[in-house]
Amino acid sequence: MTNTVTNIESLAPQLIERYLREHELKFLINQDGQFLVHFCGDDVPDYRVGIGIEGSDAQILTVLVSTETPFSETMRAPAEAFAAGWNRTKRWPKAYLDDDPHGRGLWIVGENCFTLGSGVHRALLDELLDTSMLTGRQLVSDSAQALDGVEDFDTWLRHAG
Repeated sequence: MTNTVTNIESLAPQLIERYLREHELKFLINQDGQFLVHFCGDDVPDYRVGIGIEGSDAQILTVLVSTETPFSETMRAPAEAFAAGWNRTKRWPKAYLDDDPHGRGLWIVGENCFTLGSGVHRALLDELLDTSMLTGRQLVSDSAQALDGVEDFDTWLRHAG
């Protein structure tokens, strides 16, 4: 009995672009080849999704999600507490803080990484990207709710109880 695998493709930027176009998502491509998608909504803060291929053999699909606007540096302690709580209770995406290189504040970033060196079936790639975007959106929404109106660590402690 032979095991034949069909419709498996090597991970390539064209697969990501095809996904984005099929979902009618407008995107930019940055200098590193990462696809950037911006989302705006009334029920969540504006946020961005970066999708790229990384690793020495270009085998790692990476999806990063963060708000468009950074949180103030005074929010570091509550943001760290939020990220730690998220990581304790959720599987995806992994949450961490990223400092703005221009000193404008910090972001809570959600990250999903998938090693796909053996290739990927189109349906699996779609599922990985769909799941990453939905859980990333939830991370943005939950972080905004948790930190809304919190101006500093003392205020956050009073709200957190």
